[in-house]
Amino acid sequence: MLLLCNSLSDLRGIGLGFGVTMRRLLLAATALTVAGPALAAPPASANNFSWTGCYLGVNVGPGFGDATFSNSTATAPRASDSVHVGSGVGALGGEQIGCNLQVARNWVLGVEGDFGWSNISGNSADPFFSGKNLSSRTDWITSVTGRVGYTWDNWMFYGKGGVAGARNQYAFSATEVTVDGMTFFRAFNETGADTRFGLTLGSGIEWAFAPAWSARIEFDYYGFGPRTLTLFDAATSMSSGPISIKQNIEAIRFGINYQFWTGGSFLSRN
Repeated sequence: MLLLCNSLSDLRGIGLGFGVTMRRLLLAATALTVAGPALAAPPASANNFSWTGCYLGVNVGPGFGDATFSNSTATAPRASDSVHVGSGVGALGGEQIGCNLQVARNWVLGVEGDFGWSNISGNSADPFFSGKNLSSRTDWITSVTGRVGYTWDNWMFYGKGGVAGARNQYAFSATEVTVDGMTFFRAFNETGADTRFGLTLGSGIEWAFAPAWSARIEFDYYGFGPRTLTLFDAATSMSSGPISIKQNIEAIRFGINYQFWTGGSFLSRN
Protein backbone atom coordinates (compact mmCIF):
# COMPACT_ATOMS: atom_id res chain seq x y z
CA MET A 1 0.00 0.00 0.00
CA LEU A 2 2.84 2.36 0.85
CA LEU A 3 4.43 1.67 -2.52
CA LEU A 4 1.11 2.37 -4.26
CA CYS A 5 0.72 5.70 -2.41
CA ASN A 6 4.27 6.67 -3.26
CA SER A 7 3.65 5.79 -6.89
CA LEU A 8 0.47 7.85 -6.99
CA SER A 9 2.29 10.75 -5.36
CA ASP A 10 5.07 10.49 -7.91
CA LEU A 11 2.56 10.43 -10.74
CA ARG A 12 0.81 13.51 -9.39
CA GLY A 13 4.18 15.28 -9.07
CA ILE A 14 5.09 14.35 -12.60
CA GLY A 15 1.69 15.53 -13.81
CA LEU A 16 1.99 18.83 -11.99
CA GLY A 17 5.52 19.32 -13.25
CA PHE A 18 4.41 18.47 -16.78
CA GLY A 19 1.53 20.98 -16.50
CA VAL A 20 3.86 23.76 -15.29
CA THR A 21 6.32 22.92 -18.03
CA MET A 22 3.59 22.98 -20.69
CA ARG A 23 2.27 26.34 -19.44
CA ARG A 24 5.78 27.77 -19.55
CA LEU A 25 6.28 26.42 -23.06
CA LEU A 26 2.96 27.93 -24.15
CA LEU A 27 3.90 31.31 -22.64
CA ALA A 28 7.31 31.17 -24.30
CA ALA A 29 5.76 30.23 -27.64
CA THR A 30 3.28 33.08 -27.35
CA ALA A 31 6.05 35.53 -26.48
CA LEU A 32 8.15 34.37 -29.43
CA THR A 33 5.14 34.62 -31.73
CA VAL A 34 4.57 38.23 -30.69
CA ALA A 35 8.20 39.30 -30.45
CA GLY A 36 9.53 37.27 -33.34
CA PRO A 37 8.56 39.62 -36.18
CA ALA A 38 9.84 42.61 -34.24
CA LEU A 39 13.16 40.90 -33.56
CA ALA A 40 13.51 39.72 -37.11
CA ALA A 41 12.50 43.03 -38.76
CA PRO A 42 14.89 46.00 -38.94
CA PRO A 43 14.24 48.97 -36.62
CA ALA A 44 11.38 51.20 -37.75
CA SER A 45 12.26 54.41 -39.50
CA ALA A 46 12.36 57.52 -37.31
CA ASN A 47 9.99 59.05 -39.83
CA ASN A 48 7.66 56.78 -41.77
CA PHE A 49 5.09 59.41 -42.80
CA SER A 50 5.25 61.63 -45.85
CA TRP A 51 4.67 65.39 -45.59
CA THR A 52 4.97 65.99 -49.35
CA GLY A 53 1.94 67.76 -50.80
CA CYS A 54 -0.10 70.96 -50.97
CA TYR A 55 -2.58 72.09 -48.36
CA LEU A 56 -5.26 74.68 -47.59
CA GLY A 57 -6.19 75.73 -44.09
CA VAL A 58 -7.60 78.26 -41.66
CA ASN A 59 -6.12 79.90 -38.56
CA VAL A 60 -7.17 82.05 -35.62
CA GLY A 61 -5.50 83.49 -32.55
CA PRO A 62 -4.58 86.54 -30.48
CA GLY A 63 -2.39 89.33 -31.82
CA PHE A 64 -0.36 92.03 -30.07
CA GLY A 65 0.68 95.23 -31.82
CA ASP A 66 2.41 98.48 -31.06
CA ALA A 67 3.10 101.67 -32.98
CA THR A 68 5.66 104.38 -32.33
CA PHE A 69 4.94 107.97 -33.42
CA SER A 70 8.06 110.14 -33.78
CA ASN A 71 9.78 112.93 -35.75
CA SER A 72 6.91 115.37 -35.29
CA THR A 73 6.42 118.38 -32.98
CA ALA A 74 2.66 117.76 -33.25
CA THR A 75 2.90 114.77 -30.92
CA ALA A 76 5.95 115.79 -28.86
CA PRO A 77 7.82 118.98 -27.88
CA ARG A 78 10.79 117.93 -30.00
CA ALA A 79 10.83 115.97 -33.22
CA SER A 80 13.39 113.62 -31.69
CA ASP A 81 10.91 112.57 -28.97
CA SER A 82 8.59 109.63 -29.62
CA VAL A 83 5.26 108.38 -28.33
CA HIS A 84 4.69 104.66 -27.97
CA VAL A 85 1.17 103.32 -28.54
CA GLY A 86 0.80 99.84 -27.07
CA SER A 87 -2.16 97.60 -27.62
CA GLY A 88 -4.21 95.06 -25.81
CA VAL A 89 -5.02 91.65 -27.22
CA GLY A 90 -6.76 91.68 -30.58
CA ALA A 91 -8.05 88.90 -32.76
CA LEU A 92 -6.44 87.66 -35.95
CA GLY A 93 -7.96 85.06 -38.24
CA GLY A 94 -7.70 83.98 -41.85
CA GLU A 95 -6.50 81.27 -44.18
CA GLN A 96 -3.28 79.83 -45.57
CA ILE A 97 -2.20 77.81 -48.57
CA GLY A 98 1.14 76.12 -49.14
CA CYS A 99 3.15 73.16 -50.35
CA ASN A 100 5.72 70.89 -48.68
CA LEU A 101 8.45 68.71 -50.12
CA GLN A 102 10.05 66.07 -47.93
CA VAL A 103 13.64 66.16 -49.20
CA ALA A 104 15.08 63.67 -46.70
CA ARG A 105 13.89 61.29 -44.03
CA ASN A 106 13.48 64.03 -41.42
CA TRP A 107 13.61 67.29 -43.40
CA VAL A 108 10.85 69.22 -45.15
CA LEU A 109 11.06 72.36 -47.30
CA GLY A 110 7.97 74.41 -48.00
CA VAL A 111 6.45 77.68 -49.12
CA GLU A 112 3.29 79.26 -47.72
CA GLY A 113 1.07 82.28 -48.27
CA ASP A 114 -1.53 83.56 -45.81
CA PHE A 115 -4.05 86.35 -45.36
CA GLY A 116 -5.83 87.30 -42.16
CA TRP A 117 -8.33 89.90 -40.97
CA SER A 118 -7.49 91.68 -37.74
CA ASN A 119 -8.86 94.02 -35.07
CA ILE A 120 -5.52 94.49 -33.30
CA SER A 121 -5.66 98.04 -31.95
CA GLY A 122 -4.05 100.32 -29.41
CA ASN A 123 -4.72 103.70 -27.82
CA SER A 124 -2.53 105.95 -25.70
CA ALA A 125 -2.75 109.42 -24.18
CA ASP A 126 -0.05 111.76 -25.45
CA PRO A 127 2.39 112.04 -22.51
CA PHE A 128 3.55 115.50 -23.63
CA PHE A 129 0.26 117.28 -24.36
CA SER A 130 -2.74 116.89 -22.06
CA GLY A 131 -6.02 115.97 -23.73
CA LYS A 132 -4.46 114.53 -26.89
CA ASN A 133 -4.62 110.85 -27.84
CA LEU A 134 -2.92 108.60 -30.38
CA SER A 135 -4.31 105.33 -31.69
CA SER A 136 -3.52 102.61 -34.22
CA ARG A 137 -5.45 99.68 -35.69
CA THR A 138 -4.41 96.87 -38.04
CA ASP A 139 -7.14 95.77 -40.46
CA TRP A 140 -5.38 92.87 -42.18
CA ILE A 141 -2.03 91.09 -42.44
CA THR A 142 -0.63 88.97 -45.25
CA SER A 143 2.66 87.17 -45.79
CA VAL A 144 4.61 84.90 -48.12
CA THR A 145 7.17 82.73 -46.36
CA GLY A 146 9.55 79.86 -46.84
CA ARG A 147 9.52 77.05 -44.29
CA VAL A 148 12.08 74.52 -43.08
CA GLY A 149 10.80 71.66 -40.95
CA TYR A 150 12.28 68.79 -38.97
CA THR A 151 9.91 65.85 -38.69
CA TRP A 152 9.51 62.94 -36.33
CA ASP A 153 6.92 60.55 -37.69
CA ASN A 154 3.68 62.57 -37.91
CA TRP A 155 5.06 65.58 -35.99
CA MET A 156 6.92 68.50 -37.53
CA PHE A 157 8.82 71.36 -35.89
CA TYR A 158 9.40 74.22 -38.30
CA GLY A 159 10.72 77.74 -38.74
CA LYS A 160 9.55 80.26 -41.31
CA GLY A 161 10.56 83.63 -42.69
CA GLY A 162 9.66 85.96 -45.53
CA VAL A 163 7.90 89.17 -46.49
CA ALA A 164 4.70 90.59 -44.99
CA GLY A 165 2.20 93.36 -45.65
CA ALA A 166 -0.37 95.06 -43.42
CA ARG A 167 -3.13 97.65 -43.69
CA ASN A 168 -3.14 100.10 -40.78
CA GLN A 169 -5.31 102.97 -39.57
CA TYR A 170 -3.92 105.79 -37.38
CA ALA A 171 -5.55 108.66 -35.51
CA PHE A 172 -4.43 111.75 -33.59
CA SER A 173 -7.25 113.42 -31.66
CA ALA A 174 -7.96 115.95 -28.93
CA THR A 175 -10.97 117.15 -26.94
CA GLU A 176 -12.07 120.76 -26.90
CA VAL A 177 -10.71 122.91 -24.07
CA THR A 178 -13.13 125.61 -22.84
CA VAL A 179 -12.69 127.93 -19.84
CA ASP A 180 -15.46 130.32 -18.77
CA GLY A 181 -17.17 129.89 -22.09
CA MET A 182 -14.05 130.69 -24.06
CA THR A 183 -12.56 128.03 -26.36
CA PHE A 184 -8.84 127.78 -25.99
CA PHE A 185 -8.37 124.63 -28.01
CA ARG A 186 -10.61 123.15 -30.71
CA ALA A 187 -11.36 119.44 -30.84
CA PHE A 188 -9.99 117.51 -33.79
CA ASN A 189 -9.67 113.95 -35.06
CA GLU A 190 -6.92 113.61 -37.64
CA THR A 191 -6.66 110.25 -39.35
CA GLY A 192 -4.53 108.47 -41.90
CA ALA A 193 -3.99 105.00 -43.31
CA ASP A 194 -1.27 103.09 -45.08
CA THR A 195 -0.44 99.70 -46.53
CA ARG A 196 3.11 98.85 -45.62
CA PHE A 197 5.52 95.98 -46.19
CA GLY A 198 8.14 94.43 -43.95
CA LEU A 199 9.60 91.14 -42.77
CA THR A 200 8.19 88.27 -40.76
CA LEU A 201 9.74 85.42 -38.77
CA GLY A 202 7.98 82.56 -37.04
CA SER A 203 8.16 79.03 -35.67
CA GLY A 204 5.68 76.32 -34.83
CA ILE A 205 4.79 72.68 -34.38
CA GLU A 206 2.40 70.70 -36.59
CA TRP A 207 0.71 67.35 -35.95
CA ALA A 208 -0.76 65.17 -38.70
CA PHE A 209 -3.64 63.59 -36.77
CA ALA A 210 -5.62 61.93 -39.60
CA PRO A 211 -5.26 61.16 -43.30
CA ALA A 212 -4.82 64.50 -45.11
CA TRP A 213 -5.46 66.54 -41.92
CA SER A 214 -3.07 68.32 -39.59
CA ALA A 215 -3.25 70.82 -36.72
CA ARG A 216 -0.63 73.35 -35.70
CA ILE A 217 0.28 76.19 -33.39
CA GLU A 218 2.82 78.85 -34.30
CA PHE A 219 4.26 82.18 -33.15
CA ASP A 220 4.78 84.96 -35.70
CA TYR A 221 6.58 88.30 -35.53
CA TYR A 222 5.97 91.06 -38.08
CA GLY A 223 8.32 94.02 -38.30
CA PHE A 224 7.35 97.08 -40.34
CA GLY A 225 9.90 99.89 -40.52
CA PRO A 226 9.14 103.61 -40.07
CA ARG A 227 6.91 105.29 -42.63
CA THR A 228 6.02 108.97 -42.86
CA LEU A 229 2.35 110.04 -42.92
CA THR A 230 0.34 113.24 -42.69
CA LEU A 231 -2.81 112.88 -40.59
CA PHE A 232 -5.79 114.99 -41.70
CA ASP A 233 -9.16 116.01 -40.24
CA ALA A 234 -11.65 116.70 -43.05
CA ALA A 235 -14.14 118.40 -40.67
CA THR A 236 -11.72 121.03 -39.36
CA SER A 237 -9.16 120.97 -42.21
CA MET A 238 -6.48 120.50 -39.55
CA SER A 239 -3.50 118.29 -40.26
CA SER A 240 -0.42 117.06 -38.45
CA GLY A 241 2.67 115.84 -40.13
CA PRO A 242 4.79 114.57 -41.42
CA ILE A 243 4.76 111.97 -38.62
CA SER A 244 7.01 108.90 -38.71
CA ILE A 245 5.16 105.76 -37.57
CA LYS A 246 6.79 102.40 -36.88
CA GLN A 247 4.59 99.30 -36.52
CA ASN A 248 5.37 95.86 -35.00
CA ILE A 249 2.97 92.95 -34.51
CA GLU A 250 3.20 89.60 -32.73
CA ALA A 251 0.67 86.80 -33.08
CA ILE A 252 -0.04 83.29 -31.82
CA ARG A 253 -1.99 81.24 -34.37
CA PHE A 254 -3.86 77.97 -34.06
CA GLY A 255 -4.49 76.36 -37.45
CA ILE A 256 -6.02 73.39 -39.25
CA ASN A 257 -4.76 72.23 -42.66
CA TYR A 258 -6.30 69.94 -45.27
CA GLN A 259 -3.93 68.36 -47.79
CA PHE A 260 -5.79 68.59 -51.11
CA TRP A 261 -2.96 67.33 -53.34
CA THR A 262 -0.17 64.98 -52.50
CA GLY A 263 2.49 62.65 -53.68
CA GLY A 264 1.46 60.73 -50.55
CA SER A 265 -1.02 61.62 -47.84
CA PHE A 266 0.10 63.13 -44.56
CA LEU A 267 -0.53 59.75 -43.00
CA SER A 268 0.52 57.43 -45.80
CA ARG A 269 3.47 55.15 -45.35
CA ASN A 270 6.66 55.81 -47.26
